[in-house]
Amino acid sequence: MGETCLPSELRTLFLFEALNDEQLQTLCDNGHIAVFEPGPIITEGDPATCFYVLIDGELVMSKHSGGVDIETSRTSQRGVYCGAWSAYIPGEEQIYQASVRVTRPSRFFVLDAAAFAKFMRDEFPMAVHLLEGHMVGGRRQRQLIGQREKLLALGTITAGLTHQLNNPAAATARAVADLHEKVAGMRHKLALLAGGKFPPEALRTVVSLQDEVAEQVAKCRCERLTPLEVSDREDEMGDWLEDHGIAAAWDYAPVFVEAGLDIGWLERIEASLAD
Repeated sequence: MGETCLPSELRTLFLFEALNDEQLQTLCDNGHIAVFEPGPIITEGDPATCFYVLIDGELVMSKHSGGVDIETSRTSQRGVYCGAWSAYIPGEEQIYQASVRVTRPSRFFVLDAAAFAKFMRDEFPMAVHLLEGHMVGGRRQRQLIGQREKLLALGTITAGLTHQLNNPAAATARAVADLHEKVAGMRHKLALLAGGKFPPEALRTVVSLQDEVAEQVAKCRCERLTPLEVSDREDEMGDWLEDHGIAAAWDYAPVFVEAGLDIGWLERIEASLAD
């Protein structure tokens, strides 16, 4: 079981300095002194079987996170404790909450978890009740806060999904409105055509040219023009349209040029209509 435990040595540790002789003797009768060589003492997640109090040496405490061990504490202070420190609290999961290793030969007072729990309940029942209430209350608060955070996260995700669903819906509504407007315009144009203002041959020519433009734009058979060439062609197109009395000629010119059309195309239309 290791070295003999002496009540007088335990009294030198801040954790036990207020205990009376009988209490110190009870601890010594149920515990022992152990010397650990450099290396691990306890491993996070293992069953918590012992309570450890440092007498001499240095310990390093760490927590496992993201696949690596993160050091949370390093100390050589006499009286610091680790291990099954909450063994006396009913309902607590009795596992080691962190890993502990020593960096040099170190002496510990070691007490079995069951013996430590009995000592605390027998000697400090009020403190045990207070700590139990604190632990249970804290656990319930964490559960409530965790549930609320999950609900908030779910609400955020739902709002994002609703926004993403509304975008296509709004786009569809706009497309339907545009289609309705265009159909109305087509009916108006059909009414004008039905009035016999244009000869059938001219209408066939216009439709043919319209199909040609649509096909050219769909296949993107546009010339690769430099910015200067684009500007010159727009000026040329705008002048032609303006000379022919086309309203908003300079608004149409960039559109025609972007579609890959030129003056020759306009002249073909003019010739067809003249025929």
